[in-house]
Amino acid sequence: MKEHSALRRMMSVLKLDGRQMAKDGVKTKKSLPQMAARPRKSALTLRTSLSRSPLPYLPPELWLLIIRYATAPEEGAGALAPYDALPYTCASSFSSYTSTSSSFIPSASTSLIPSSSSSTSLNTTATTTSTSEPISFLAFPHSHSHLQQRQESYNRAIRYKASLRRVCRLWNEVAQEVLYEFVWISRAVEARRLAGALVRYQNGGAGAGGNVSGWENNSPGRHIRRLHIETPNLDRCSPFDLRIILDHAPRLTVYSDYRSIRRLSPFSDPPDPRLSPSQLLGALVQGSSLKRLSWTNYEYDLGDFVGGVSFYKRVVSPMLQMTAAQLEFLELDFCATANFGQTTSRLGDEGKAMEELVTQALNGAGLVLPVLRSLKVTLDNATFAVLATWSMPLLQNLSVLSADFSYAGTGFAQFFLIHGPKLVQLELGHSSGAIEEHYLTAPPTAAGGALGRIPLADWCPNLREFICSADAEWNWQSPDWIAPHVLLPTHPMLQFIGIRDVEKRLIDDMRLSDDRLREGGVDGEEEEDPFFMLEEQVGSLLRREAFPALLYVRDMSWGSDVMRRTGRMWRKVLRFWWRVLDRCKERGVWLEDCRGVNVTVSDLRRAEVAGAR
Repeated sequence: MKEHSALRRMMSVLKLDGRQMAKDGVKTKKSLPQMAARPRKSALTLRTSLSRSPLPYLPPELWLLIIRYATAPEEGAGALAPYDALPYTCASSFSSYTSTSSSFIPSASTSLIPSSSSSTSLNTTATTTSTSEPISFLAFPHSHSHLQQRQESYNRAIRYKASLRRVCRLWNEVAQEVLYEFVWISRAVEARRLAGALVRYQNGGAGAGGNVSGWENNSPGRHIRRLHIETPNLDRCSPFDLRIILDHAPRLTVYSDYRSIRRLSPFSDPPDPRLSPSQLLGALVQGSSLKRLSWTNYEYDLGDFVGGVSFYKRVVSPMLQMTAAQLEFLELDFCATANFGQTTSRLGDEGKAMEELVTQALNGAGLVLPVLRSLKVTLDNATFAVLATWSMPLLQNLSVLSADFSYAGTGFAQFFLIHGPKLVQLELGHSSGAIEEHYLTAPPTAAGGALGRIPLADWCPNLREFICSADAEWNWQSPDWIAPHVLLPTHPMLQFIGIRDVEKRLIDDMRLSDDRLREGGVDGEEEEDPFFMLEEQVGSLLRREAFPALLYVRDMSWGSDVMRRTGRMWRKVLRFWWRVLDRCKERGVWLEDCRGVNVTVSDLRRAEVAGAR
C-alpha cells in the first residue's frame, strides 16, 4: 500500500509539473538544469547525472508507466469523451493509458442510480483491457463527426506529451514511445513530415544525439501502434507518404482510414503499382499484428455487383486472411466510382454470382475470422453477399451505414439469416424517411422488397441494444406512431435504444419553426411546440407493446447534452426534455445522456437556473 501511495503522489507531482510546462510552453530552462544540451553519454554516466537530479533514479520501464498515467486525463474529464481521439485501446502494452482516456466516466453523484453504464450487458465504454469484450458502437464516433473538436483534443494531448520529453534525457527517450504510439494524420503535410522523418532515421541522419547506430532500434516508427488518417476532403494525404509510414511501422495494431487517401491519377507516368489500394492493404496486413482495421476501398463500383463480389474474393479476402487470427474489429467503407442508380451488371450475371457465393458458403470456403467481435460496414448488396459467406463465430456488434437501398437485396437477407442470431448490438444508420420513400417508389423484389416482409426482429432474436437516428419520419403504413427505424418497429427482447443526431434535430426543428414564424404562416399556439415530432418519436420508443423489455433510452448527442445541462440555447429545449423525462418515468425507463449517466429532475432544475442567469 505504501508503494502505491508513493506512486500516486509521484504521478500527481508529474501531472502538475507537466501541465505547468505545457502552459508556459517550456520556455524557462533555468529551473531545470538537466534540460541543457549535452553530448550523448553512456548509461553509467546517465545514471550518475540522474542521481544528482531532483528526480529519483527508477528503471525506464517504471518511468514509462508513470508517464503513461501522467498523460492520461483526470477523472471527471468525461465532458471531452465524445471528442476523444482514442475511442478504444490499441494494444495491451498501453491499454492502461487508452482505456482511461476513452471511457465515459459517470459522476459520483449518480452512482446509486441504476444505469446501463453499470450493467454488465450494457457497457457504455468501448475500451477494455480484456480482448474478450467487443467494441461498442455506443462510444465509437462516426468518421468526420466533430472533426475539429476531436483534433483539438488530440493536439492538446500531444503537446502535453511533448513537454514531458523536455524534462531530461531519460524522459526524452522514454516518452518517445508514449508520443508516437498513436499518430493522427489530419492534413497531407503531416503525413509528408512523418514520412520524411522516418526516412531520415533510416538513413542515419536523425536521432536525439545526432549519432544513430542502427535505425531499426531508434526509429520512432517502431512505437507506432495506432495510425488514424482522417483529413478534410480537400486535403487528403498522398499514398506515397502512407506507404513509407506503413513500411516503417512494423508493430502497427490499429489502422483507420476514413476516405483520406488521395487517389492516384490514371494519367500518372509511370503508375507505381506499390501505391494502389490493394497493395497498400497488402503492406498493412503484412506483419500480421493488426487487431483493428478501418479500411476504405477506392476501387469500388457501386453499380457493378459482379465486379464488387470479384474484388472481395480476389483482393479483400486473401489480404484479410493474413491477419484473420487476431482481427477483432473490422470497418469496411468505400468511395464509389460509378453513378448511383446505374448498374453495369446484368441480372443474369448477378444471379449467377449469388449462386456461387451460396455454394462457397455451404462448402465452408469463405474467410474465417475467429475472433472478430465488432463489424461496421457501408451497406451495399455485394458487400453483404460476400460477408454472408464469411465465418465470424464471435460476432456480436454490427453497425450498418447505408450507401444505397440494399435493405431489400438478397445479400442483406442472406447475411442476417446466417449472422443475425449472434448479434447483441445493432446500429442502422440510414434515414428511415429515405428508406420509406424508396419502398413507396420501388417495386417489390424476391428478397422481400415490400416493407413488411423484412423480419429483422426474427433474424436477430438475441438483440439487446439498438442504435438509430433522430431523423425518422412518419411511418406511412402506421401513421399513429413513429418507430425508431422502419426496419425494426418492434422487438420483444430489446433493452436499450440509443438515439444519434438529437442535437441536429433540435436545431433544425427550431430553425424551421422560426422561419415559419417570420413568414407569418404559423399562429402562436402551434409555434409553442416546435419539437412535437421529435417528442412523439421518443414517446413511440416507450410503447410497451412495441418494446416490452426496454429499460434504457440514451441521447447519444454530445451537443444535445450541453444544451440540456446549460439551458443556454432555448427554454423550449428544457421544456421538451421535461416532457420526455415525464414519459420515461411513466414507462419505467431510464433516460441517459451521452455518457451513460441518468438524466434526473435535479439536472433539469440546475439547467433552468443556469439558463436564467
